Amino acid sequence: MSGYFVTLSDVKDPEVYGAYVKQAPGVMADFTGTMRVRGGQRVHLEGPEVPDRIVIVEFDSLEQGLACYNSPEYDVIKSPAKDAADVVISGLSGEKSQNLDPGNKAGIFVVKLRIRDKDKYADYSAKASKMLPEWDASLIAVGPLTPVLGEETYESCLLLRYPSLEKAVEFYNWGPYQELIPQRQAVADAQMFAVEGL
Repeated sequence: MSGYFVTLSDVKDPEVYGAYVKQAPGVMADFTGTMRVRGGQRVHLEGPEVPDRIVIVEFDSLEQGLACYNSPEYDVIKSPAKDAADVVISGLSGEKSQNLDPGNKAGIFVVKLRIRDKDKYADYSAKASKMLPEWDASLIAVGPLTPVLGEETYESCLLLRYPSLEKAVEFYNWGPYQELIPQRQAVADAQMFAVEGL
């Protein structure tokens, strides 16, 4: 299974953080890391506002991502930038991404969750999942979050791929999905946003 690292950053020192940003992809690539989202357009949909920078990196496994984060090579570039941004990094396992080749600008729908009633949430999830094929959407990853850095306030996450950022936002605003939202909100707290892939 692939591992996905979702990073949310509020940058305080663009110059110092920029130096880190230039070096990170090369180090991550040495550990099988591929950038899937890096900055770019984003749309806040629900819950707490998203930070100004969102990055999603796919590794061959969650363990590979953790090995990268804890490696001496990565420490060399992350240490100088530790005070340049407020950062939360979380990892989760998922399927090897399909149709996320560089340049296709897929829309990635990110949902972070705290579920209060698993049975009722499962009912909501089954109904929402049946809607995805009509929108050419596919599940990339779902499961518990592994906190890596910062204070993660959610327990689980799912990543959905849409053909574009616009389609991801259209799905969220689509009448039949909007009718389901109160059912989810009654049993789970969520932070939802859509971002444009590379």
